[in-house]
Order: sequence, then C-alpha cells, then structure tokens
Amino acid sequence: PTYPNDKGLLVAAARAGDIERVKELLENQNGEGLQEKDERGHTALLIAAERGHLEIVKHLLQTYSQVKLKSNEIDNAAAQDIDRALMHSAKQCHFSDTVFKELINNSREADINRAFFKIAEQGNVEAVDRLLKTKQVDLKSKDYGGKTILQIAATYGRLELVEYLVEEK
Repeated sequence: PTYPNDKGLLVAAARAGDIERVKELLENQNGEGLQEKDERGHTALLIAAERGHLEIVKHLLQTYSQVKLKSNEIDNAAAQDIDRALMHSAKQCHFSDTVFKELINNSREADINRAFFKIAEQGNVEAVDRLLKTKQVDLKSKDYGGKTILQIAATYGRLELVEYLVEEK
C-alpha cells in the first residue's frame, strides 16, 4: 500500500521483513515513525515480533534505546510498545523463542513483571511458563499490591493456572 507523507511505510516494511527499508526509514525519520500503527493498532515492533523478523526487532529496539533518551514522552511510548510486544510474545507461543528472548533482554524489570502479572490475571498457563523459564521472574515476585502470582491467579479464579503454580512450587 501507499501512504501519504511516508505514513505507514515502517509498518509495511516490518510486515514484509525488509530490514534494509526499515533501517532507511528509521534513519530518514529520526525514529519518529516508531509509533505509527496499522489498522489493528500494531506498531512495527509488534508486527516484526509476530512474524519472527529478529533482525528488525533488534534494530527497532536499538532505535528505541537511542531515541528514548531524547524525551520522557518517547521513553514512555517506547516502554509501552516494548511492554505490549512482550505481552503478545509471551502469550503467543508461536512467537519465536529468539524474538521473545530479545524482547526480554531489552525490557525493564518492571515491564517484565507487569506482563507476568497481567498474564496471570488472564490465566494463560503457557505464557506464565514461558516467562518463568526466562528466569527474569519467579513465583515469589509480587505485584504493586504485594500479591504473588499464585494469589492473583486464585483471585481471578484461574484454577488451571493455580494448579500449575502449586506444582511448580
């Protein structure tokens, strides 16, 4: 598709797996296109992660780390986008392990924990297991209210997750 004023080109390049085009667009836009979204509300980072385009994910994360130093607004947007991609990759086991690990390695501890507890609220056993295997979170971790993942799973009535967590202890 064509977009006026280069809008949507970064998303399209990420979807196509075109790393050279992604690099070119990011260089020309000074990172401004990082927050453009497709019709589903997905950014280039989320799309690249979904499709397993590891080199694009790495380049986008590197660009985030460079531009987020320029303003708090960009830092917050970057954190939200990385957080969203991390949540999706943890929940969607079809995401490649290398992409998932790259997102974990480029996420702040607070973002990983937030994803961990949000996924527990939803009762997604596979995603909880995937996050536990990263060794970035553990069963003793507590949310902002002081609850463990087991307490959260029980509060939300996620019986299958509660059973899994009891076995993991």
